[in-house]
Amino acid sequence: TNGYARKIVQALEIAPYFTWVQGAEPGCTKSETLKMVMDRIRPDKTVMVGDRHHDMQAARDNGLPFVGCQYWRMPHEVEEADIKVSRPSQIIAAVKALIG
Repeated sequence: TNGYARKIVQALEIAPYFTWVQGAEPGCTKSETLKMVMDRIRPDKTVMVGDRHHDMQAARDNGLPFVGCQYWRMPHEVEEADIKVSRPSQIIAAVKALIG
């Protein structure tokens, strides 16, 4: 839910870096939820970052490049990512590489 997602972002002290925080939307797939966020904020550039096949599918369904985080849970699920990272510190460079 949104409350849970916002609590995580606040606890990690990264809230100022986000335009919008959206958690799982009941009754919607991750792809549908991502589309709702993109329709709401209409970003110029977007990259999906995630660690599960659902994240990668949401990116594909919405025509977005995907950074697969292989340091968490099941790394094989994001083997087909546009760029794979093995450490959180690599995410920024991966995003920059995908959006230029």
